[in-house]
Amino acid sequence: PITVVPLAYAGDTDPVSAGAAVPAASALPAVPASSASPATPAVQARPAQAVDIEWTRANLAEVIPEQATPQALDAFDYLLNNGERLFMGGLLAPEDQFGPPFKAFGGRMYFNLTQLCHVARIGGAPPAAVMRSLGHSEGIRPEDERVQPVPLAVRLRAIPSLLRLLWLDLRAPRLVEQADAENARAIARLSAAHANVEALDDEALWDLLAEWKKRGPEHMVVILVHGSVMMLEEQLRKLLALVGADYDRFVYAQLATGEPSVSTRQAFDLVEVADIARHEPAAVAYLRDHERGFQDYRQALHGTRFLVAFDRFLERYGHRGLYESEWSLPRYREDPSPLLFAIRTHVLHPPAESRDDIAERLAREATQAWAALDAKMSAWQRLLLRPRIRSLVTKLKRRYVGREHCRSELVRVLSYARQLHLALADRFVSRGWIELRDDYFMLLTREIDAVIRKAADPVGWRPIVRERHAQRAREAELVMPFFMRQSEIGRVLAGSHITDNHPAAEANGGTTSRVAAFGAAQEATTAGTGAGAGEELTGLCVSRGTVEADVVVIRDPRDFALMRRGAILVAPATDPSWTPLFTLAAGVIVEVGGILSHASTVAREYGVPALANVKRATHRLKSGDRVRLEASQGRAVRVACAR
Repeated sequence: PITVVPLAYAGDTDPVSAGAAVPAASALPAVPASSASPATPAVQARPAQAVDIEWTRANLAEVIPEQATPQALDAFDYLLNNGERLFMGGLLAPEDQFGPPFKAFGGRMYFNLTQLCHVARIGGAPPAAVMRSLGHSEGIRPEDERVQPVPLAVRLRAIPSLLRLLWLDLRAPRLVEQADAENARAIARLSAAHANVEALDDEALWDLLAEWKKRGPEHMVVILVHGSVMMLEEQLRKLLALVGADYDRFVYAQLATGEPSVSTRQAFDLVEVADIARHEPAAVAYLRDHERGFQDYRQALHGTRFLVAFDRFLERYGHRGLYESEWSLPRYREDPSPLLFAIRTHVLHPPAESRDDIAERLAREATQAWAALDAKMSAWQRLLLRPRIRSLVTKLKRRYVGREHCRSELVRVLSYARQLHLALADRFVSRGWIELRDDYFMLLTREIDAVIRKAADPVGWRPIVRERHAQRAREAELVMPFFMRQSEIGRVLAGSHITDNHPAAEANGGTTSRVAAFGAAQEATTAGTGAGAGEELTGLCVSRGTVEADVVVIRDPRDFALMRRGAILVAPATDPSWTPLFTLAAGVIVEVGGILSHASTVAREYGVPALANVKRATHRLKSGDRVRLEASQGRAVRVACAR
């Protein structure tokens, strides 16, 4: 019989060789089952890198779990890399010098910061713009604020790709329409297959999933078009600097108004569902008396107006869920408990600020920001610059709203694809090929494909699953930094904890290195751990405002029930699944994220002060600490310690 050798999934690396990738299972010949072994094969040699590549997961940490399943991680590698290559084209540097756009290390996906800075230089933006967007402002060096020269030959080669990006930018609304139509067709096919799943064989189900995955990189391009706002931001920053206006004060006020993103609409709609429950005694009694779980909510609340409203909410947003990019995890439609915990907290407290009141307050602040800007402008600037600034702000707002929409619709398709994956997983369990349903997600799609196409025997799956569970357990012990250089990867994967205490001088004559800058921030935050009242935490303002309140530290979405109304939410990062908590929070502090992050978008549109990129905030602060969050000044001060 033929078996699949249990080898590494995307991102597996040898601890000694600074990230040299282990070949995937499908790249090796099949061997007799008797000789199958979970041992990792010899690492393949890799050409020496021309530069010490910088890797970050600051932007990815909010949408991908700390440890994605091997199946998802391998698929992310395919979708993200090919999507970025399709989008950027010739703007990317040769990968034998700068590496691929994305790569997994220790079971975590990283973004190639070196490649993105290279693209920024070609586009005429300084590396600092990239750092700010991703949430690494503490790593910005003085020279990063300058636009660095690009050789003429490189710039000429990039012209076709730059023109293509311009064309995609002009067609952004049309791209959304096309993506929506394609997603609707995909959902129709997947939904029909699920409704008739018993009549379809493995290959028919798998063909539907494989067809969608094959088109995945094209779907990623639409999101990348809307997420690539760095050049817009830089143009705005330069124009406002000419006037002497504060970028954050003006732009954030404008981004907070107008059409809300789908994630913010989700927050508003959830509060309205809570208000319906508030006026229904049966719903209030049930939610008040169930503080640990809601397994019987559907039976207990049958016939109530609240349940009807809640089902409408699930019909609209039930495809979303905790770390929703990972399709091994349940959706809200399957497990709505995080939503019900948020609704319970709302019901047990006075009504929140209404949607209309928030919109009126934010519109007033935007008008005041325009008035302040006009006061700084000369007559000529109002004539020449004002229309350009308004156009850029409007376009930037559309990009943020469009990106959230496209991400939500992509997740909607994933939720239907998940049902077919689960159907296959249940079949494989019933046949004894795997032991548990979740073991299915330990397998790579190419390994499943080989068995379904009868090119391999599933007898090898159980050893693969055992080895990957063991590998994930080992990787869970690793302390994976949000930022690291290629030369550090070997030590990180060997179990060393990088403190970033590197020499501050580079070979160019004493310029402070980016690693040293990251290290200084890390050392400062570590030194502050456990400090008392008066400790100041600094970060990146992503939503302006000031508030003083107790904090609630939540490190895992499964702890949503701990959130209290009127508290400042402190979290490692947030994805759209955290939106219910924003409806309860008086302010938000997150450890990672930049102006592109989900926390930034929702906090601005919901009118909540927010600070991102606050290093080790979930360790330095404890639930019950009293904190004055001065987001506009980029700081949070502990007023009193928890008792």
